[in-house]
Parts: sequence; C-alpha cells; structure tokens
Amino acid sequence: LKLNQVASIWKDLGGHYFKLNKFDKAIDAYKQTIDILTNPIARTESRSAVFVVYSNLIICYRKAGKPLEAISLA
Repeated sequence: LKLNQVASIWKDLGGHYFKLNKFDKAIDAYKQTIDILTNPIARTESRSAVFVVYSNLIICYRKAGKPLEAISLA
C-alpha cells in the first residue's frame, strides 16, 4: 500500500468512529491521517485533502466537548 492509501484508510476509520459517536477514536484516526498526509514522503498532491481532514478533526473536538483543541486548529 502507498502512504496515501493508508491515509485514506485512516480517514475512513475516523468517519466510521464519528458515525458511532466515538469521537475520541475518530480524533485519533484523523490525527493519524494528518500525520501521514503531511509527511514529506507521502507527497500529498492535494492540499485540500489535508484541509478536509483538519475540518473533520475540528468537528470531532467540538462534539467531544474539547472546544479549546478545536479552536487551536482553526
């Protein structure tokens, strides 16, 4: 698997946890996604993919009752 494919799997996992209201697990999955996508080796072609994951992460922080973490990413 390529790193972008691994990132996509983590992103999908974050979405799955979000739908189950398991926000802390979704946060972990989205953070893994961001770590992979921002790694120079991954060479992410689309910065918009990173922004989408950051947006998802902010929403998860808000739903998890962690507004300061959400604000720090905004």
